[in-house]
Amino acid sequence: MQPASGIVRDGDVYALTDKGDRELHKTGTLLSPAELEVLVLVDGSARVADVVRNAPGLAPQAVHAALQKLILGGFLVPKGRADPDAIDAGDFFETKVQLRPGDATTAHAEADQTHSILQEQGYYVRISRRAKTARAEGAAGAIQVLAVDDDPDIGKLLRTCLGLEGFDARVAANRAEIVAALRQPPLPDLVLLDVMLPDADGFEVLARMRQHAALKTVPVIMLTAKATREAVLRGLHGGADGYVTKPFQIDSLMQAVRVVLGLSTESSDNPFGVEQDVMHADYRRKLPARLDRLENAQCELAAGMAPAGALEELHRELHTLAGSAEMFGLPEVTASARAAEAFLEPYRAGGRMPAAGDWAAFRLLLEKLRRAAS
Repeated sequence: MQPASGIVRDGDVYALTDKGDRELHKTGTLLSPAELEVLVLVDGSARVADVVRNAPGLAPQAVHAALQKLILGGFLVPKGRADPDAIDAGDFFETKVQLRPGDATTAHAEADQTHSILQEQGYYVRISRRAKTARAEGAAGAIQVLAVDDDPDIGKLLRTCLGLEGFDARVAANRAEIVAALRQPPLPDLVLLDVMLPDADGFEVLARMRQHAALKTVPVIMLTAKATREAVLRGLHGGADGYVTKPFQIDSLMQAVRVVLGLSTESSDNPFGVEQDVMHADYRRKLPARLDRLENAQCELAAGMAPAGALEELHRELHTLAGSAEMFGLPEVTASARAAEAFLEPYRAGGRMPAAGDWAAFRLLLEKLRRAAS
């Protein structure tokens, strides 16, 4: 149901419909950049005024116009009129903040608190923009795809599955490898770009590509376990053609790749099943050695024997492990790795080392991680 006289008011609160929720997960959106940005920002709690404030790149009237189009298109409804049996944005983000009726101050605080919760917990999207022109299958040789991910297991998975799709895939894991891959002819037709890399920020890589004469038109899909509204919007503002959050299904990712490249997305037999099984088994086989390296790094840090930056490396390795374990079907390992990563975050952010007692508590988290992997 639309607002009276087609007016969107600053105090109104809107929620995603099932159609709106699907739009954030479909391979190939036809929404305009403004409409897509507003759809990302609507969460069932924020008022229209909050959406305007969180979309500084859009004028207030542009936000209102986008909201009106999304409402008319069936993507949004006023919060109180959402289907009671549907999964709304609050359920979708797995967090509820209670609101006292009639308390405007609490309403504003709720919006801010929900914003903070989303920063912590993230959410899942799979957005890909359709190519402006269709591409013929097999035209002008193999399609070149560069996959940038610092986890070697995910890199191997992507290279194998891209190859099964008939693409010529190369993998890069750090700044030097990215530069080398982009200098290697021919230029990639598509880049799958992780956000968190050991010596680079994926958003900075995207920005540099968009400023480079030869690379500015190369399609880029951001591919990362770090998913917040801020991150998604930063990618889309930076010129990304898609944003896919981990964990992802390989066949869904490949369909998004085909959408961005302008290839047909007609369903076909899934060629990834057997290869995925082999790679999952290989990942589990190598996991104990990976945990050994984590424990050794912790021991060196606790003993004061580790080089500068080792705490940052340990934190990043836990983040990477959490993402890859989720990709390879080990949710308990993911949960334990994220708990250990969160434990280190305040020390990493504050530039200080845990005390002896804190290291003992962290060691218990690593033991829990080991049990989860067994």
